[in-house]
Amino acid sequence: MNTDTHLDKAFTNLNGLIWLPWVGQKYLNRTTEARLLVVGESHYAKPTSPDQLARVIQNHIERVTYTREVVSESLVDGIWTTPTLTALPKLITGRTDFDRGRLWADTSYYNFVQRMMHYNREGGPERPSWDDYVAGWTTFVDVVRLLRPSHCLFLGLAAVHSFNYTMNHTEGIEHTDIESTEYVGRAQARRSSVTIDEHTTELIFVQHPGKYFSWSSWHGYLSKRHAQLTNWIDEQKYNENKDA
Repeated sequence: MNTDTHLDKAFTNLNGLIWLPWVGQKYLNRTTEARLLVVGESHYAKPTSPDQLARVIQNHIERVTYTREVVSESLVDGIWTTPTLTALPKLITGRTDFDRGRLWADTSYYNFVQRMMHYNREGGPERPSWDDYVAGWTTFVDVVRLLRPSHCLFLGLAAVHSFNYTMNHTEGIEHTDIESTEYVGRAQARRSSVTIDEHTTELIFVQHPGKYFSWSSWHGYLSKRHAQLTNWIDEQKYNENKDA
């Protein structure tokens, strides 16, 4: 896996962080005014039978590099994919042709909820609880303190409901309350910001790209409402293979 490991010791000391974030090899060399951290929602365990659930979850918990494996295998190497991971780079770049390696060498990724969800649960896949999201914001502050991104792109809107509550109960963190911007299709985008150790990070919340997701419409929204992000992404020309 071509991931930067310089922060791994600090990551392992964070309370609540189970899986090491993906940190692109060139991410930490980028100016803190042009760093993107993608925030997924959660990992899912998919046991073939109920009696395997505990073992599958424990196996994933013990694989602290699991998030990195997902990014490396799916987003970088394209070995396998999901609707979410297929749409993600298109959402970021606004294109269907892009250099996977260069994009993810510049970008970081981790999952907000650090508890394995049960996908094959009777009644439908498990969803994170209020407590999962509150804990997620606490861990998020610590991750952002280390990675110092200029922008965080959240894949999904569910975390917004606990943001104001958690930030209002977190000392030393300045923030702007969640703002509803506009509808893209049937989902209403949100935005906010946090200032940690005198560094401000813009938070962008889009519809979860798992299904019924128009990456082109949402990229258009990003270009209109978050032009600072899309402008420097466009400047990288990720559609061009510079090693070719």
